[in-house]
Amino acid sequence: MNNKSNGEIYNELINNLRLKLKILAKKIEPKVHAYGFLRK
Repeated sequence: MNNKSNGEIYNELINNLRLKLKILAKKIEPKVHAYGFLRK
C-alpha cells in the first residue's frame, strides 16, 4: 500500500480509514474471543 502520497485528500481518507478500523477492532475483540474465533 502506498503509505506516502502527495495527495492530501488521499492521506486524510486513509488515515480516517485506519482510525475507524482500529475502533472496529476494539469493538469486536471481546466477541471474537467469546465465540472462540481466535483460539490459543
